[in-house]
Amino acid sequence: MEKKPYHHGDLKKDLIENGIKIINSEGISALTMRKVAEMCHVSATAAYKHFKNKEDLMEAIRSDIAKDFSAYLESCLTNSDPRMQMLEIGIGYVKYMLAHKEYYYLMFCSELNIEVTFENGDFSYPEDSPFRVFYESAEACISPHVPDSVLRHNKILMMWSEVHGIAGLLCNHVLKTTEDIDRLVANMLLSVSNQIS
Repeated sequence: MEKKPYHHGDLKKDLIENGIKIINSEGISALTMRKVAEMCHVSATAAYKHFKNKEDLMEAIRSDIAKDFSAYLESCLTNSDPRMQMLEIGIGYVKYMLAHKEYYYLMFCSELNIEVTFENGDFSYPEDSPFRVFYESAEACISPHVPDSVLRHNKILMMWSEVHGIAGLLCNHVLKTTEDIDRLVANMLLSVSNQIS
């Protein structure tokens, strides 16, 4: 196939976006540098100028999605009240997942996992993890009422499980509902918050 010159100068972004398309339609095993280059109408050599190998591209895909999700969650924060911010983050989390269902599998069900660790009552996660935004919001909401960090982190885990769980159920069409999603998520989080404050 004859390769066309790449004029618009955003090949790296196109390689990432087409890499996501390949993974979603055919699985991670189908992703190759040659295949993603062909989708961008460039040579594999051009692709290797941006990513040294498939693993490097996969890490860029993971990082790109994580940063986009994190930025979206941060943009949801419009209220100064920590409790309202927690609702904004929870609603934003579900809305982002529903708007980007193709990311759900990549972020949480593949080897590109955005991993969160919970050990001895404490969380650890990569700095670019969307969970960081959720955690910081939940911590600000709960900490005035729950001084014990282990108990507080268990409650945050419960809140994240609720939000992530409803997002997963909706994205995978396991749960069908005509309920208003904002109200549904807010009520779920408020039920936990009311047990705390």
